[in-house]
Amino acid sequence: MATVPKVARYVATVVSTKMQKSCVVVVERMKWNTHIKKNVAERTRMIVHDENDEAVIGDKVIIEAVGRKISNKKTFAIKEFVKRSSYEHEFYQHLNDPKGIEAVKESTRIEF
Repeated sequence: MATVPKVARYVATVVSTKMQKSCVVVVERMKWNTHIKKNVAERTRMIVHDENDEAVIGDKVIIEAVGRKISNKKTFAIKEFVKRSSYEHEFYQHLNDPKGIEAVKESTRIEF
């Protein structure tokens, strides 16, 4: 009987999307500190693969190990979105509407 290998999966928060087909996520976990006798939050920043550039800053995602290195720093890929960031998606939704584009232009206009 073959055993199924365990795949590393984490819940992470997207913190940067400035790269093409990649984004930076933060994985938070609690670790017991024996010196101060408390649970302390540890954060790990990872560069993960985002094939369709769907991630937006603030999204909660599930990342999964791919099984091979995608690049020098990428070994994880986005598996699914748990929670979307509402602010960014509402902003981009207005850009799809022609009237919304004019409203954004008016609100960002600088007069001298």
